[in-house]
Amino acid sequence: VYIGGSVPGMDLELNDEPSTQYPDNQVKETASGHIIEYDDTNGRERVMIRHRTGPGVEMRADGTVILSSTNNTLRIVAADEKVIVEGDGEVVYNGNLKMRVA
Repeated sequence: VYIGGSVPGMDLELNDEPSTQYPDNQVKETASGHIIEYDDTNGRERVMIRHRTGPGVEMRADGTVILSSTNNTLRIVAADEKVIVEGDGEVVYNGNLKMRVA
């Protein structure tokens, strides 16, 4: 999964994970390079879906979910949305930000 960009002083707090163990890891890669991986390695269980150009979703054993994009990201909700964060937050935009509440 693509984890790019750069913000000086910002720690993403992503721990290196131990290597996978065969046969607990199953990977399906298409001819063009799309990948779906299921890893049942003890202590490193994860699921990863990655497009051949890099963006994807990774769900790690510690509960971390990484959603990465190499271009635009859109989220469309046709009803209410609630966001609950039980910890600290940090938002960084390396560009302009427009916010509209109607």
